[in-house]
Parts: sequence; C-alpha cells; structure tokens
Amino acid sequence: MRIFLAEPNPRYDLKILEAHGPIKYVSINTINPFNIESCLTIMQQGLKTFDPATDYICMTGNLQTVAFMVMIAYSLFDTFRVLVFDARTSNYKERVIFHV
Repeated sequence: MRIFLAEPNPRYDLKILEAHGPIKYVSINTINPFNIESCLTIMQQGLKTFDPATDYICMTGNLQTVAFMVMIAYSLFDTFRVLVFDARTSNYKERVIFHV
C-alpha cells in the first residue's frame, strides 16, 4: 500500500499519512500546471506503478496538478481510492472513485 502525491510540497505536514503507507511522488520535481501536455505526460508516467487495489491517491497539493492526477487515474482504472483531508478531524478520509 502506497500513497501517491503529485509532487513534493514542503508546506504540508504529511506525517499523518504514514499510517496509510509510504509516500510516492508522481514527480520528484515541481510540476508546471500551465504546461498541460507536459503535466499530463508526467502524471501518466508517474502512475504506471499505481495499483488501484492497494494504493491511494492523496488529494493534497496544487489543485490543478491534483486534478490532472485524478483525471489520469480515472481514465486508467475503473475504480481507485483517494485520501481527502478532513479539517474537522485533522485526518485523511478514504473515498472510492468509480465509473458510473
């Protein structure tokens, strides 16, 4: 079980994610979300090892890059799991995304 994040961002304290598994960054570098073609290519390459049965996509980070990552996952998998931060509990909640 791994946690996929779009890119590193030192502004976020990710220690709470450790309970869900090790973190894997789709890109080790900052992604330019305004270069859409490059961003989508990076996301596709970074999700090649993603296992929708056991891994999570963490919806933390730049809104555009997270949206692109979820978009790519939706195009590749019938069902996958995401972690969404819940400010009320200061913890992440699991959600399942599936095609309708």
